[in-house]
Amino acid sequence: MTKNVDKTYDREKEGVVTAITGLALNLVLGALKLAFGLITGSLSMLSDAVNNLSDVGTSAVVVSSFAVSRKKADCGHPYGHGRFEYVAGFIVSIIIIFVGAELVSSSVQRLMTGERSTYSAAALVVLCASIAVKAAMAVMYAAKNKRVKSDTLAAACFDSVSDCVVTALVAAAFVAAKFTDFPVDALCGIIAALFIIFGGVKIVVGTVNRLLGERPDGTTEKEIAELVTASPLVLGYHDLMVHDYGAEHKIASVDAEFDKNLPFVEVHAAVDEIERKAYSEYKINLVVHSDPIDTSDPRYVAVRHAVVAALEIYGRNASFHELAIDDENKTVSLHLRLSERLMRERDHVTAEVMSAVDGVLEGYAVTAEYDFM
Repeated sequence: MTKNVDKTYDREKEGVVTAITGLALNLVLGALKLAFGLITGSLSMLSDAVNNLSDVGTSAVVVSSFAVSRKKADCGHPYGHGRFEYVAGFIVSIIIIFVGAELVSSSVQRLMTGERSTYSAAALVVLCASIAVKAAMAVMYAAKNKRVKSDTLAAACFDSVSDCVVTALVAAAFVAAKFTDFPVDALCGIIAALFIIFGGVKIVVGTVNRLLGERPDGTTEKEIAELVTASPLVLGYHDLMVHDYGAEHKIASVDAEFDKNLPFVEVHAAVDEIERKAYSEYKINLVVHSDPIDTSDPRYVAVRHAVVAALEIYGRNASFHELAIDDENKTVSLHLRLSERLMRERDHVTAEVMSAVDGVLEGYAVTAEYDFM
């Protein structure tokens, strides 16, 4: 995630202009390849033409995704429409897989019949020009995606790269057709199709994971954590959660720990400052819940520091909260929040916490409740 978000550009406008440019170029390339494919009888070139024409539909999906995702939140969609970009990315990837499957089918048929295409110098020039245009489009999509951060543009970028590979194979088949009777055209079509399908499946997995609410990358959580702990009044934090509602529609919540003896006004001001910085620097709507900590009891502080030190080796995979000392029953209770992996090793983690507590309060038992991180 980029700090100090640039507000001097219209994200959706840039995405739409980029997609419309791609649409126009794909339309021209598709028409040229279709014409020469019909003239030469090259199945791989006709398939490549269909691939480019399907990219027109892909570009239309990209345009619509930006148009819908820019709509403001309403009663029915209180968190906006940003996730439509992920839906659009999924649709684009399905189109890519379908084109790849059709290319496999037609290429296998051509390979079985042994039918070969006719060499054409003019068609070869068109193919080489197409590779150059598609490479430029891939660079354009990649450059815009660095600024815009869109799954649909990322899918379009991969689609352009795969088109370069497909067209290069078609060109190679054209050259080979001049020197051999073997249906190289069909073989190249199969190789290209498998590359397309693999890329499409990879994009499907990525977009579905986002729609299902996958955990954000560690960078996002680290930036929020650093922002929270940068406040001089914050003693610690736990239960950090980030919800992704689109490229620029993220909502997060965190429990920040404050000295319970601090004036409410000071705590409120610190919370407001953290939330303001989260949006101004990272475009994240952060909600901070203040958790009071009793720093007047030196034993509590010592136990807390001991548990923090014991869990430090696990990094973001372990945290704790609701630490309490019960002198009457000689127990220390706390909630441990563990990752899926550490949850399977919770007995070992608990033993380390117990050892840390025993070093401060000898003879006190530890009772722990567990939550998945």
